[in-house]
Amino acid sequence: MEKLKKMMFMGLMVLGCMTFGACGDDDDNSGEQGGNGTEVTVTKPEIKETANQLVLTYTMVTKGGSCNVKWTCDFEGDKLVKSIMTQTFSKESDARASFEAYKADPEDAGEYSLNGKTITVDNTEQYKGESKQVIKMTMEAIKAQYTK
Repeated sequence: MEKLKKMMFMGLMVLGCMTFGACGDDDDNSGEQGGNGTEVTVTKPEIKETANQLVLTYTMVTKGGSCNVKWTCDFEGDKLVKSIMTQTFSKESDARASFEAYKADPEDAGEYSLNGKTITVDNTEQYKGESKQVIKMTMEAIKAQYTK
């Protein structure tokens, strides 16, 4: 049961990253809604797998900008040893706004850093030791949500 809760929280965290990113000033209510009411379209969700790594990438697009997201998980055997997510925004102001929102939300776990247009989240401690299968299932669920 604890493993299921952890997996669900992980999925929600990744989805939360998707809704806060790609801020813009439009709102035509025709698609997914971001954290500020902006329509967010997710394109190109892709999972790459090697023996020791899983990588989920996708792009969030609004009329006001875009954000490329990359979630990289490294494994030793079947256990996660490193989990890093990067979000690279088309506008530095969007990166700053999202970074401030993450810092203000006590539910967001991980260590956040901002460098220009890129936010990096190290959430290794939260998921350390999680199985590759659980991480892959979470990534596949995220990909399936946005694959038409």
